[in-house]
Amino acid sequence: MCSTIASFSARRLVLVVDADALSRGAMQTLMQREGFETDAAWSGVQGLGKAMARSYDLILLATKLPDVNGLLVARRLRAHHSTARTPLVAIADEGDEAVADLALAAGCDDCIAKPVNPVTFYKRVRKSLVRTTLT
Repeated sequence: MCSTIASFSARRLVLVVDADALSRGAMQTLMQREGFETDAAWSGVQGLGKAMARSYDLILLATKLPDVNGLLVARRLRAHHSTARTPLVAIADEGDEAVADLALAAGCDDCIAKPVNPVTFYKRVRKSLVRTTLT
């Protein structure tokens, strides 16, 4: 499936922060299919460190991480000048619908539930990239 989401980003670099190796790998593969380069982190602390050290076009952030709550990571990213405008999409565990409102309140542009459906994933990521590019 080609949804041309990569056309919204000049640098085309995505950070995927998720403790679940299968989910992290699946999201990296989906983004790579669209022409993005990907970087990965398995914890909140590692994700924050990478996000502060490098400029990303998009950050996909699991809400449940082994060390720091993903929503706290989102708040920290929004509070830092270098990541305040980076598109940020929360990835919630299946059955955790209540986290979507909390993710938006924490500064995420959107929230997608696992398991990630590729069609929905591409539409929502594209929407977040468009919204951020236009503002």
